[in-house]
This record gives sequence, C-alpha cells and structure tokens, in this order.
Amino acid sequence: MKKILIALACATTVGAFAQGTFVAENRNLGAGVNAPVTLNGTLASGTQLSAQFYAGPAGSTDAQLLPVGLVYTFKTTQPGYLAAVGDPTSNANDSTIVPGVAGGGNAVVELRAWTGGTTFATATSKGQSAQVTVALGGAGSPPSLPSDPIGLAGFNVTATVPEPATIALAGIGAAALLFRRRKQA
Repeated sequence: MKKILIALACATTVGAFAQGTFVAENRNLGAGVNAPVTLNGTLASGTQLSAQFYAGPAGSTDAQLLPVGLVYTFKTTQPGYLAAVGDPTSNANDSTIVPGVAGGGNAVVELRAWTGGTTFATATSKGQSAQVTVALGGAGSPPSLPSDPIGLAGFNVTATVPEPATIALAGIGAAALLFRRRKQA
C-alpha cells in the first residue's frame, strides 16, 4: 500500500511539472520568426515600450489569455525586437511555460506591448499581435526543446494623444477656477 501511495505521489508531482514551453522571442530568422514592433510607425527601441507574451490553451480568446514569462524592453542595436533582460543588445530567447497546457499540446500565444502603465491592462497606449497557435515543447523524456512562436506577426502601438477639445476643456476649467478665486477675494 505504501508503495502505491508513493508511486501516485510521484506521478502527480511529475504531472504537475509537465507544462508545455515556448521560446519568448520575436526574432529568430532561422526558425521563421520575424515580428518587429513599432511605436507610431517607428521601430521600438530601448525602454520606449514594455512587452510581454500572453498565452492559453488552444481555442482561448484574447480575454482568456494570461501573461506568461518576463516583461521585456526592446533592443537598442536592432530596434523592433525584444531585448534579453539586462542586455539591450541581445535577443530575448527565454523558455516560457504555458500553465495548464502539457508539453506537446497546442497553445495560442500573442505578444502585447504598451506604454504609459506598468501592465498591459493599465497602459494608456497599447497594441498586440494576432494570436498564433504553437505546438509546445516539453513532451517526452527527456523533455523536448521549447517551440518557437512561428507565424508571430509584427504590429504597431499607437500612442494616445489627448484630443484638442479635451485640452481646451481642461484650460477653460482652470480659467474658471482662477476667475472664481479672484471674484471671492
């Protein structure tokens, strides 16, 4: 009985760690990945934008995808492409786990980039790639290598600029407050 319980515990533990993986990258020409990101039509560079991959099981909608892996900035030597964390001159290529999808399973992955906030959800300006279906690595023993996000497409982030009417309204409000203050004095 004791041996059966130990075997079940081991199987459960191994199953919990058997998550599928992909390579967090938007440039690997040898693998067919070339998805530059632009900000207002110009290739993103340095810390202009933050970016993170979002993923979920195959068939997930955009709203169902969850952030996975690290938050990246962009290369300074090759704008438009994700930089390795701590090295703005090297390509990002981190192995990233997709929770809830086993190695060898299919997941949908997209890259999201933003500015004006600490996360995509709180950003004032944001953009995202189309979803791409990836057959995840991590299957077998030893586990297979992480898969590349082949088919990932580049996209543009358009910075949000307040409309002139909004700025004018703010100016009128400030003038009214000053006028009222003067009138009371």
